[in-house]
Amino acid sequence: MLGLSDSLQNYMGLTVLTALFCFAAATLVATSRTVGKRPKRMFIICFIGLAFIVAADWFNNIFNGTHPEYRFFHVAVTTVIFCIAPCISVLIAHTIIPSKNIKWVAAVLIAHAVFEIGNLFFGYVFWVDESNTYHRGPLYGVYTAMYAFSVIYLVVESARASRLYQSTSVAPMVATVICLASGVGGQIINSNVRASWMAVSMAVVLYYLIYSDVVLRNDALTHLLNRRSYGEMVRNPPLPCTVVLFDIDDFKIANYTYGHSYGDICLVEIARQIRRFFGGSGRCFRTGGDEFVVISTAGPEQVKVMHDEFQKAMSKVREADPGMPGVSVGYAVAEKGCTNIADVINAADASMYGAKRATKHTALLQ
Repeated sequence: MLGLSDSLQNYMGLTVLTALFCFAAATLVATSRTVGKRPKRMFIICFIGLAFIVAADWFNNIFNGTHPEYRFFHVAVTTVIFCIAPCISVLIAHTIIPSKNIKWVAAVLIAHAVFEIGNLFFGYVFWVDESNTYHRGPLYGVYTAMYAFSVIYLVVESARASRLYQSTSVAPMVATVICLASGVGGQIINSNVRASWMAVSMAVVLYYLIYSDVVLRNDALTHLLNRRSYGEMVRNPPLPCTVVLFDIDDFKIANYTYGHSYGDICLVEIARQIRRFFGGSGRCFRTGGDEFVVISTAGPEQVKVMHDEFQKAMSKVREADPGMPGVSVGYAVAEKGCTNIADVINAADASMYGAKRATKHTALLQ
């Protein structure tokens, strides 16, 4: 085939498969009804960018050491690859969880791109000799450090996303990062190992699948787990546990008086306070319009302390914003060996409505 060695023919086949894989993945994302427009657009950009990099890398490897007339294109294409490659991990991270730090991260990526463009004139990262053969330069480590930085940033942001979304996908994320690091690291250590872009493409697809699962399990407004997740946990609760129910007092009045946009602000703030005080000991759910549930592994005494702190915080919120409604809370304990969690939920519901009748924001233990 075109006088290519067996290894290059194998690489060519792998490249074609990787490019087709990227386009198939982009089609999968484009037709998805699970994720929103912004993440859909970002993932599609990732896959198109990967397809371009794969094609460019193929060009470099096929013509490496041959056709000296293509030397300029070899240098230019490699420079583009080195500029774009670290951006993929950052783009994935910013897709799954937008970050306030993205501006300084973008500044680092831009500075690195300028550094790589400077290599066109000085050859300190890589250079291509007169026979069109690629060589690593003395500062090639800067590129590897930048790529390592982008992967570490992805890991850190993935951990932050797991906490925010109360995700159970930590193990799949770790496995995905190992897949990514193995493929890329292998090629950095030995340039004859040409599996990096297949590994990156697979990692992006896995991240998309993980993100889709997170979207299906989370409430879009409050970022708490949704009713579907709640139903799954109720079927297999972590016994013993305490079921804590929350209901916003006079929420309809707040909605009608100040508008539904303000109602959304109330929901987000109350969800934030619930996560703040109860999230460390269990899972937090939004199960209805103004209804929240926590399934906590803490005992009733600890839950009482959490509840008191929660109500103190809500009082401060209402001092700053008198329109913010109160929250009635009730809870009940499911002991080890409990066979009917529905009875515990009904008991918590009864105590919550008892609190609502009493003071509108006092917890009662049933």
